Amino acid sequence: MAQDANTSIKLFVSTHKGGVHFPDNELICPIEVGAALHAQKLEGMLHDDEGENISQKNPRYCELTAQYWAWKNADADYYGFMHYRRYLSFDQSQHYPTNRFGDVLMDANDDATLAKLGYDDPEAMRKLIEQYDLIVPEKGGFQGSTTIGYAYYNSWEQKKEDLDCVMDIIAERYPEFSGIAKDYLNRSEGYFCNVFIMKRDLFQAYSTWLFDILEEHERRRAEALESYDVTSNRVSGYLAERL
Repeated sequence: MAQDANTSIKLFVSTHKGGVHFPDNELICPIEVGAALHAQKLEGMLHDDEGENISQKNPRYCELTAQYWAWKNADADYYGFMHYRRYLSFDQSQHYPTNRFGDVLMDANDDATLAKLGYDDPEAMRKLIEQYDLIVPEKGGFQGSTTIGYAYYNSWEQKKEDLDCVMDIIAERYPEFSGIAKDYLNRSEGYFCNVFIMKRDLFQAYSTWLFDILEEHERRRAEALESYDVTSNRVSGYLAERL
């Protein structure tokens, strides 16, 4: 596929705090998440409380408030999402050891480290991105007989009832995904952290599907969610990783 200099690629990197270093790269769009909940906005970046947004839901939706903002307010041919301390690597010549969630643990996110991951060459990044409809992190997962579903059901910060609710919603609203979802929960490997790059049409379809399910989950579980502590209240972000 020929490289197109006119292709709009926006890679949103979420942060909730100041003092974070971002690559000096034309494709990178830093965005403050939960901005509606902060007394003072971070300078030099986008804010997820402008335009149509769910910024106030950041404690529950986590980095998804950036995805929602981009879905409703940003125009691009490719949409990507990363975190201030989680970046995709664009250097295909290197393969670093990963932990169980597919993360490579680096010492810093300074320019030298980001250069190792290819962020000093936006044109090479563009060339790679334009070859694909979807880019995801390396698979992560669990050892032995532990499955994605079992790990969720038996995690102290996650509730079985929430995942069960989502499976019910899928069965009712998106039955063509029901069997796939059940099969996925019985696997030991998945893609974590809500990090990806998607071509426009795929991103629009995915976001419509994802937020419909999460909003319906919130409606059905509203009473139970009121009693969740800070960690368990990140439920929409947890569920989205599985979705």
